[in-house]
Amino acid sequence: MSPVVLINSGGTVILNGSISYGTEYFHKRIGQFSTTAMSGAEYMYDSGFTKISGILMVRAVSKAEGLALRTWIKDVIKFRLNTFAIFIPGIDVGGGTSATLNGCRLAESDSQGVLKAVPPDNFDVRLEYTCNVT
Repeated sequence: MSPVVLINSGGTVILNGSISYGTEYFHKRIGQFSTTAMSGAEYMYDSGFTKISGILMVRAVSKAEGLALRTWIKDVIKFRLNTFAIFIPGIDVGGGTSATLNGCRLAESDSQGVLKAVPPDNFDVRLEYTCNVT
């Protein structure tokens, strides 16, 4: 069980739970498009950047850690306003195995669905994030 470390200059949250199936990430190229000329030739244009979108699922997080995450989202990163970094030893969340993924933001401007209460007195966490990379 690797700890999930969420870092912001205003504070850090550590979640000690089990990384769950459903944790994933994908790359999306922004600003890339193609066009077909009258001659039938296809042209590709690329003036954008790559964005990483991901879902981080952590099972059986303690109640205290879940409540700390809720406060951190609301008061420190202010939902989508401030960026944060994700670090999980041995896990790839988009930057490579055990690499810190910097410049992340929550995918949504609310905390709906982030914490789900589960017995006995724990939380399951589902954190959707986005991150711009070059």
